[in-house]
Amino acid sequence: MVAAAVDGDVAALLLPSPRPRPRPRAPAARHGFPTTSFGLGEWLYNQCTGYNTLHPGQQRLLAGIGITRETARAVRPRRKHTATHFQRALGCARAFADTHGTLVNATSDTLQDGLKLGQWLSNQRSKDRTHRLRHGTPSPRALAPSAINPWWNPPWTLEWQRSWHQAHGHVQDGHVLDATAGFPGSGSALATWLTTQCAQYDTLQPDQQELLTRIGITADRARGAAARPAEREADFAVGLGYTRSYHAVCGTLAAEIGTVHDGFHDSAIVSARAFGRAIGAVDDKPLLVLLNSCHSAAQSARLVDIVPFAIGMSDSINDVDAITYAARFYAAVADGQSVLAAHVLSQTAIEMNGLLDHDLPTLACAENVDPGATKLVTPPPPDEEPVTASQDNPRLRAVETPRAASTS
Repeated sequence: MVAAAVDGDVAALLLPSPRPRPRPRAPAARHGFPTTSFGLGEWLYNQCTGYNTLHPGQQRLLAGIGITRETARAVRPRRKHTATHFQRALGCARAFADTHGTLVNATSDTLQDGLKLGQWLSNQRSKDRTHRLRHGTPSPRALAPSAINPWWNPPWTLEWQRSWHQAHGHVQDGHVLDATAGFPGSGSALATWLTTQCAQYDTLQPDQQELLTRIGITADRARGAAARPAEREADFAVGLGYTRSYHAVCGTLAAEIGTVHDGFHDSAIVSARAFGRAIGAVDDKPLLVLLNSCHSAAQSARLVDIVPFAIGMSDSINDVDAITYAARFYAAVADGQSVLAAHVLSQTAIEMNGLLDHDLPTLACAENVDPGATKLVTPPPPDEEPVTASQDNPRLRAVETPRAASTS
């Protein structure tokens, strides 16, 4: 009763006061949040770098854990111990492969336990290809992902490997791939891909043929399903004649989509074999072929039986990325860089522009040439013309497919 008679100010003094709420301690943003887990640290870093784009309510929530506008401005990326980060990435790769049965389905947008796994794999593939070109052997670090998935970095396109994995899963589900019947029950897209592999079976690499054997497509079954109608051969012969004529007039085969030559519409989807025969048909063969189109790396690998160097794209590539690569590549060649240096510089140009497809351009070369020692152009002294080279005469000839064209 006495307490009830005491006014509010006195009561506030008599009653035990609550402990003052501690101010939130700001995470160590300037050091990249080193005390947090990797995934949480990456998330916090991303909130800081994008602080100005957040909703005011999100900014208030961040302030509640000590991240203010000033804290966000001071953020720095976490310093990663290379070996530790690599081992952690391998752990993420194992987890992904255990779930999906492969690593090739990880795209640039794939996140695994907070890690951008697709981007990490893309970077590892690029490093491995560069190491193979320079040393002729896989990079030491490539062995670890290979132990998880032997075909994580195939010498053909990732799209081919993804399609094979889809077909393999179809077989594991109990389906039979019947080539003679057109692969019923496998879906339109997969059936089209399987039919294409049968039609091009003899041009596939031995390891690709072995993988097809695992899903029941042997050489005999493929040839039985891939008979080419005589009229297609006739069409090819006609097209090849116009191709020779176009090259004689224009000095190149880089015809744009819609090109009409002597009444013949010269742009079409052609096989790698057909394209190779067209290049081999000319008297003065080029030193370099740049297939500036999507999914062309497998074709470029086959062209080095005809030309010393060929470049293709290992997957779908953005137009801007493809243009950036081609422009930088030709500029580097003209500056006197080796083929390998021009290739690596062009990949780097894509990456430095903030684009994601820097690892897609793939350089293939014949066994008897060294891309690191081959220069197609020797820059002249200021008052002289440049000295160029080719297989048979002193003119440089490089064939580039138009961006919108493609080979199958």
